[in-house]
Amino acid sequence: VCRVVEGVPRCVPPQPTCATVQCLEGATCHMVEGWPKCVPNQPTCSTVRCPLGTTCQTAGGWPTCVPNKPSCDTVRCPAGTTCQMVE
Repeated sequence: VCRVVEGVPRCVPPQPTCATVQCLEGATCHMVEGWPKCVPNQPTCSTVRCPLGTTCQTAGGWPTCVPNKPSCDTVRCPAGTTCQMVE
């Protein structure tokens, strides 16, 4: 690209933009102070893997793994008894 630099026309490379920058997986290009910058994507519950026994919930805009609430669905009762939720 031809630009006048200090009063003299010069050939200079075009300034990079997000259209010319490819970020690694897990990042997105954003223009910061006129320059492209690869910024990590904000995690969501669809991208977070929680340990067994926990579930992802968004708290304060961030995904958080919280313990599953107990339920009778996961309890095996002896014959002749039934599960009831008691506080």
